[in-house]
Amino acid sequence: MRHRDENKKNAVIDAAIRLINTLGFSDVSISKIAREAGVSPASIYIYFENKEDMINKIYISLKAEMGKALMTATDSEGSIEIFFKQILKNLYKYALANPDRFAFCEQFANSPLIEKITMEEALSAFSPIQKMFELGLKNGTIKNIPFEVMTAFSYQPMISLAKRRISGHADITEDTFEQAIDMAWDAISAG
Repeated sequence: MRHRDENKKNAVIDAAIRLINTLGFSDVSISKIAREAGVSPASIYIYFENKEDMINKIYISLKAEMGKALMTATDSEGSIEIFFKQILKNLYKYALANPDRFAFCEQFANSPLIEKITMEEALSAFSPIQKMFELGLKNGTIKNIPFEVMTAFSYQPMISLAKRRISGHADITEDTFEQAIDMAWDAISAG
């Protein structure tokens, strides 16, 4: 059995993210990733079964990382509004601090390559947020609308702002950002 080297695995993951963001899923091969990572193609198969397995596992790992980042400095026992707004701030911060990882997740989440099991596993990283929405529905803090609608009116605007900021197409000031967060809360708030 070959030795697992976390540094090599991380180099492979970083190379895969960079290449997929630049070339797209279909134009990236194991050999291109290996060359970019400075490892042999055979080394990649120590960590992943094939390219699809690698992409799915990277996505799950990044969503878990993002889920942890979103929960940073949040108080899930306090006000739902404050919890919600902090999560949006953390999402925006994560995207700006990790543009390659963020772009990979966005590209893959909107790809036909994503498997249902992968999507479900990735979403499990956001279960505290799901519970917050459920509590808000139960106690009447949040409008009684489907979860997909809530996320469309709350997270998608932050994702859009982050993409525009990362691409250099928008200079979002702190005041503008706070207004956007207030607007997202107003969109789902029952009060």
